Amino acid sequence: MELEYEDYIVVFDEVKNMAYQYFNYHSDIQSHYKFPVNIEFSIDDLEHQSIALSNRKSEGNYLVKISAGMLKELWFLANKLSKDTNFLSLVKTSENSQKAIRNYLFYFYVDLIICHEWSHIFCGHLDFIEDCFLKGVKILSDDEFGINKILELEADSKAVTLVLARLAENYNNISSDIYGTKTSHSLERTWEIFVYSTLSLFDYWESKSNKISESHPPIPYRVFTSIMFVSGEVSDNQGIRNQLPFIGRNEDEINASFMKILIKFYIEYKNQDIENISTELVKAFKHCSKIGKGIEELNLNDYRLIKAKWT
Repeated sequence: MELEYEDYIVVFDEVKNMAYQYFNYHSDIQSHYKFPVNIEFSIDDLEHQSIALSNRKSEGNYLVKISAGMLKELWFLANKLSKDTNFLSLVKTSENSQKAIRNYLFYFYVDLIICHEWSHIFCGHLDFIEDCFLKGVKILSDDEFGINKILELEADSKAVTLVLARLAENYNNISSDIYGTKTSHSLERTWEIFVYSTLSLFDYWESKSNKISESHPPIPYRVFTSIMFVSGEVSDNQGIRNQLPFIGRNEDEINASFMKILIKFYIEYKNQDIENISTELVKAFKHCSKIGKGIEELNLNDYRLIKAKWT
């Protein structure tokens, strides 16, 4: 199903409103800025490319852009997953839920993209990059611990946390729309849909572009780092835990919940061997443990736009 021109106008307005709500009314972030921050948002053709980007215009002034092509691809993936019988079987839902799943996934994906770019801003990545440019420090690197890859991992992790927190706020309604009822099973299945969908998005982008694999870390590293970070953030957030009690009561339980879904996804949906998955996860764990050290060595905390930990 392709979006018609009139549909795109509606989608653009919705997406702009989502970004505006994040940038201007997200009190958890706004209240922690070290100084006044202005973030503009636009949807652009950007020469028919499928990209999203964030720029530093001047101190305290930033721009986030999403291309129309990116929105089209996100719609395509959401629509594809909503009709995928293997995916529907994995989360035990029916074809009757296809439209609800498609619509929720599309805006969930848009949320992730917006928050990823926003995370680059409030984590201080753009100010750090500007400083590196002035000092002649190279950002892009093929090294698995290259500066660009560390920045992307942190932006992934922050974005996933923000989006899951937003999801938790509307969770009961979403579950009812998808499954037609609200039970402990439907709530848990709905959670699995969005975790699987996040994994599918990472997987999709890697398969679509060599540039992604060159500038971003391997998918298992991105997924595992996000899981480790989100588990810690969620365990500290009583509100999310109250909305999603089945994911666990502490960091270890929440991490185990994510890992269970991750392994199930790769075995049942991607048809991968458990031994290969385990090998990749061990590598990802070792990689993840070095990222924190890399952030410290780069002195990224000196560039943060936020002055305190937020959850």
